[in-house]
Amino acid sequence: MGVTLEAGAASVVVDLLALLSDLPSTPDIVREEARDHVALIEERTPARHRHFEAGARSPGMPVELEPVQVTAIAGLLDLLAGLPSTPPAVIDDARSHAERLWNALDDPAASPPRT
Repeated sequence: MGVTLEAGAASVVVDLLALLSDLPSTPDIVREEARDHVALIEERTPARHRHFEAGARSPGMPVELEPVQVTAIAGLLDLLAGLPSTPPAVIDDARSHAERLWNALDDPAASPPRT
C-alpha cells in the first residue's frame, strides 16, 4: 500500500528536495539521493502537469509513492530541517512535510499529506 501526495504537496516536496541538493553543506551522496527522488516524483506526475513555466507551481496532481520511498523522502526532509545552511524560512516547511509523511506511514488510514 502506497502513500499518495495530494494537491501541491508533491510540488513542495520536490522544491524542498531540490533545495537540499543545492545546499553547500549537503554531502554528495545525500545530494544524489535527493535528486533521484525529485526525478522519481516528477516521473510519476501525470504528463499533462509536467510542463509549466520555470518557478511556477504544478497544479498539484496526486503522486503515489511506495513506503520505502516515502521513508527515504521523509528522512531527507528531516535532514534538510537540521542542516546549518538551510534557510530559516524553509525549516518549518521541511519539518512539517516530513512529519506528515511519517504520520502517513504510521497510520495508513490517516489523511495523506496535503498542501
